[in-house]
Amino acid sequence: SYSVLEFRRVLFRSQVLVNLLSNAEKYSGEQKEIHVELRRHSSPLPFVEVNVQDRGLGVPRGCEEKIFEQFYRAHDSLSSGVQGSGLGLTLARQIAQAHGGDSACQPRDGGGSCFSLRLPVRSTPATGGGRTGMG
Repeated sequence: SYSVLEFRRVLFRSQVLVNLLSNAEKYSGEQKEIHVELRRHSSPLPFVEVNVQDRGLGVPRGCEEKIFEQFYRAHDSLSSGVQGSGLGLTLARQIAQAHGGDSACQPRDGGGSCFSLRLPVRSTPATGGGRTGMG
């Protein structure tokens, strides 16, 4: 069983993934090619990494950090036809950082973007089974 705090952590981290997947879908145009990858790393400190990769419009060079700023849009909604408030990635990064992690964007070879979510993995006190938790 999970405590209310653990449930809230899972819910917030889920929202980050929903935001990243939503952006990948919105910016992918008609042909949707979205891949999700999950990896666990053990050094230097244990963490999990989720990568959401798309073949969409991509993020213009020099905007890889700006897209995490509040209300910033790399593509104009009028010319691109993509609706949004410019808050999804801001919230995704803030939630990730609040849980000791981070979110980042890298261009993909061949077009599109790779958005990553990294969260630390920590051992939780054994409460009948010694689970491993994130954040």
